[in-house]
Amino acid sequence: MWWAFYLFVPAATGHWLHWSIIGAVSITILFQGSVWFVERISSGKYPAYADYQRKVSRLIPWFSKPLDRE
Repeated sequence: MWWAFYLFVPAATGHWLHWSIIGAVSITILFQGSVWFVERISSGKYPAYADYQRKVSRLIPWFSKPLDRE
């Protein structure tokens, strides 16, 4: 939502740098930190989660990672 809000600023003002980018960057950093934290907890709690992490993209699940062929 914050990134969408920020992207309206250049369209309205013609300036790419605006104070609203602070919100977009802050929420992105917060989100990345929480994803890292939850992934760490899940991998410690569920042994099979490490295999899941290798197969599935972290943020967009339908973009799966290529599997290694042996």
